[in-house]
Amino acid sequence: MEDNLKIERYSTDDLLEKLRDKNIFRTADVEFAILEPSGSLNVLPKKENQPLTPKIIGMTLALEKEPQTVIMDGKVLIEPLEPLKP
Repeated sequence: MEDNLKIERYSTDDLLEKLRDKNIFRTADVEFAILEPSGSLNVLPKKENQPLTPKIIGMTLALEKEPQTVIMDGKVLIEPLEPLKP
């Protein structure tokens, strides 16, 4: 890996800095990393270091409703507020 870094003119310190930018402080926590032509580093953490998501724990979430406009051009729109009446 160090030879590949030299070819790309990328030091170990550069690599570690880019990993820290991604909140990865140990190279052992990285499953796969790729240095893009733009110079940015994309990192896939190992499974045990990836964030926990509802899908992983089998949890389903309620669908989010799209926001409704209730004021337009300084005027209150009554129609979107109708379902909220007691």
